[in-house]
Amino acid sequence: MNIGLIMSAGRGDRSGLKYPKQFYRIKHKSILKISVEKLFYNKNIDEVIIVTNDEFYKKTEEEIRNMGNIKLVTGGKTRQESVFNGLKYIKENYNNVKFVFIHDSARPFISEKLLNNVYRGVKENDSAIPVIDATETLSFVEKGIIKKMIDRNKIKIHQTPQAFNFEKIFSAYDELDGNLHNFTDDASIYLNKYNSVYTVKGDKMNVKLTTPEDFAIGEVIVDKRI
Repeated sequence: MNIGLIMSAGRGDRSGLKYPKQFYRIKHKSILKISVEKLFYNKNIDEVIIVTNDEFYKKTEEEIRNMGNIKLVTGGKTRQESVFNGLKYIKENYNNVKFVFIHDSARPFISEKLLNNVYRGVKENDSAIPVIDATETLSFVEKGIIKKMIDRNKIKIHQTPQAFNFEKIFSAYDELDGNLHNFTDDASIYLNKYNSVYTVKGDKMNVKLTTPEDFAIGEVIVDKRI
């Protein structure tokens, strides 16, 4: 069994919206529902679980009503605590889970091709995250002063979904319980324990909607991806 774990517990304070960004609607659908549908209807994912904020629990239920067997779990104070809550729920309620796909609800434009590529990658390597190239000039800056230039050919930008062997990613999280705030994504937590994370080619259109500018870009992408 493979499970899609969708993170939707954040408030989206940088979005410029007066409500949580996962409920922003594009073509009459919330970006949460769009993201859920992408994983729910993928042939390689058997069940979907949404990690939501206690405050938005009922609203989240409304968004996915009549979609099928989708479970809701309450998140924590940070994204990584929320992920761990989702992983613990899986551990306690499911048997024989092989892979987990951890995805941000704020990335509604994920393609089926990318999902399938991530699945192939995790089957072969027990980990697979989509990455894209950095195209801008990069530098290390301290107090407004450039200290060192960074070779952008060695830099990759992480996307989601990030897929892992379930038992391995659970163990990686479990060992860091209480120190999860020191890590920025699931790949960094997996890397801390296993020393390598495999990548697949990401998709520039798989954007994360965070700021008002991102939402404007999303309105342009929508016709190609929904």
